[in-house]
Amino acid sequence: MEPKRYAMVKDNVVYNTCLWNGSLETWQPPDDGTIMIANDWAGIGDWWEESEGRFYRAIPNNEDVAQEQQP
Repeated sequence: MEPKRYAMVKDNVVYNTCLWNGSLETWQPPDDGTIMIANDWAGIGDWWEESEGRFYRAIPNNEDVAQEQQP
């Protein structure tokens, strides 16, 4: 089976991504409430809205951007 890209989601937030062929013989996802969702673009920090069955891109707020720009 060809590996797919999965988003690892816990408490509605993507905390990691991985390539996985879906075989539970070679690897098993964490059993701590993490859900695995096949997706080609979701990244760390993005939001999973289960009721809509879709991801939302995380957008930094102005304070985050200002802190990153300070020397």
